[in-house]
Amino acid sequence: MIVNNDTVLQVGDDIAHIHGLNEVMVGELVEFEEGTIGITLKLESNNVGVVLMGDGLMIQKGSSVKAIGKIAQIPVLFREVLFMSIFKQDLSLLI
Repeated sequence: MIVNNDTVLQVGDDIAHIHGLNEVMVGELVEFEEGTIGITLKLESNNVGVVLMGDGLMIQKGSSVKAIGKIAQIPVLFREVLFMSIFKQDLSLLI
């Protein structure tokens, strides 16, 4: 397994921009050095946008981050509830 380590360029509003992480996929989990988990969502040529799944108060510019090698998953029951709530909202717009 390839370990993909890189550094934080910027962090704020529960979003971190990471330099590198060239081998990650959208939705892949990453772990910051202080233990916060994030999900990669925006892959650009020179950085990766990551949504933080915790407060991330200790994450700073220069902090290290590594790809875990797993894709984020939503449990089936939650996925169905989420789908139905979105579907109901869309139907209400049509009525």
